[in-house]
Amino acid sequence: MAAGQDWVTPRLNGQPWLEKPILFYWAAASGYRVVGDSEMAARLPSALSAAMTSLILAWLAWRVYGATTVALVLVVFPTTLSTFAFARGATPDMLFASLLALTMMTAARLTVEPSDRPSRWQMAFGGTLGLALLAKGPVGILLAAGSLALWGLAARRLSRLTALAHPLIWVTFAIVGLPWYVLSAIRNPEFVEVFLIDHNLNRFLTPVFQHQQPFWFFGPILVLGLVPWSAFLLPGLRRAWLLWRTGELAGSPSLYVGCWALCPILFFSLSSSKLPGYILPAIPAAALLLARTMAGFLDRTDRDARWPLLGTAAVLAGLATALAVPETAIAGVPGLPLDTLRPLAPVVGLASLVVAGSAFWRQEHLAVAAVALAFAGGALYLNAVMLPHLDPLLSPRTVARRVQETSAPERVSMYRLHRAWDFGLDYYLHRELPEWASDEFVGPALVVTNEDGVEELRDQDVSVEILHNVSRESILVALTPPTTARASSSAR
Repeated sequence: MAAGQDWVTPRLNGQPWLEKPILFYWAAASGYRVVGDSEMAARLPSALSAAMTSLILAWLAWRVYGATTVALVLVVFPTTLSTFAFARGATPDMLFASLLALTMMTAARLTVEPSDRPSRWQMAFGGTLGLALLAKGPVGILLAAGSLALWGLAARRLSRLTALAHPLIWVTFAIVGLPWYVLSAIRNPEFVEVFLIDHNLNRFLTPVFQHQQPFWFFGPILVLGLVPWSAFLLPGLRRAWLLWRTGELAGSPSLYVGCWALCPILFFSLSSSKLPGYILPAIPAAALLLARTMAGFLDRTDRDARWPLLGTAAVLAGLATALAVPETAIAGVPGLPLDTLRPLAPVVGLASLVVAGSAFWRQEHLAVAAVALAFAGGALYLNAVMLPHLDPLLSPRTVARRVQETSAPERVSMYRLHRAWDFGLDYYLHRELPEWASDEFVGPALVVTNEDGVEELRDQDVSVEILHNVSRESILVALTPPTTARASSSAR
């Protein structure tokens, strides 16, 4: 796309790639046009989407909660583990989560807090819903509709949802969201079957993509995704229970935000395929609720914040202990440079002491700042020190460099690679690597494979010489046919 070719049909190695909608590809291609051919261009849409989501949550917090929650949500959302992970990924997930948050905001001005000038909000709601459709497909409509219906039922305000049936909304939605689908279906006769049936309907209803997990899978994922603020989930649930007991929950904006957090979790828990990124749309709403809970503690309108802060301090203390003795705590990760983890231990330990001391001395603001700074500092350290060591384990970049250093990089092929490594090598080498085949093997060859692939090659009576053992998933080997190997040995 960035090279000025087809902006309707996404392509991989020249072939139509119809697994996902178009919006992320448009955004990434625009990034390539602006900053050039680089990984930064591909990751830029996710980073900008995370920043936009922070502003959306701040605006919504200002409308319904107040200044303290605004300040806290601008700290909480960017420093959650899920935001840190997905804001740097070249995937549609963060873009979709951002657009669903924007849809939540625009719908609120038509339902929870109706505007006296609804037409512009109707157009905004229809437009953001159309963009969500372009970002992730029909699931954008389903999650928005499910969240709003859940709120209407729980708040007993189903009549408010009639404002969303205005023709202006659906005209705007159709103008924004549908043209690409129509064009793509016209140009690609297989579009309906591949995109809508295989990668939406079958992905949800069947385990065809081998991502099976138990029903409760997303519960722990939500807790992990909200680290380091997960300890405030329990007081948040307690506050919701008290509002329900007193009959105040139905009129609370927290119920509306909570439905947008709960719906993605319930929806994808019913799916036959489950991946952690599926519930990323729940994280912005959940982060806003955590910020609201924390604001109650900081403003002294709710109960003592001591216990959730002590829980956070305990988590930090446990993490500091694990970092101090990584060979015992996390030695199971092959290739992990454990010595680079130890310098983090005293920093995290100090943050734990500051949080615990602040909890006892009722200095909640200092505790929140300490947690945020510890997480941000740790993230910067990991990015600068740890990731270069982990890169060969996670990315084909290193093995691609080894290929380019060979005398004939254009003759390298691959064998039994996971598709992520296969596509990654294609990206870094700027071409599609062919699959090595034994029936076409007549002379020496260079092949990128993995540990299982090496064993399979040896079982085929092929002479295998390991040139670069980059990681378990990426090994560069030289192959020689048995007859050639024996002739060379006899000559020596």
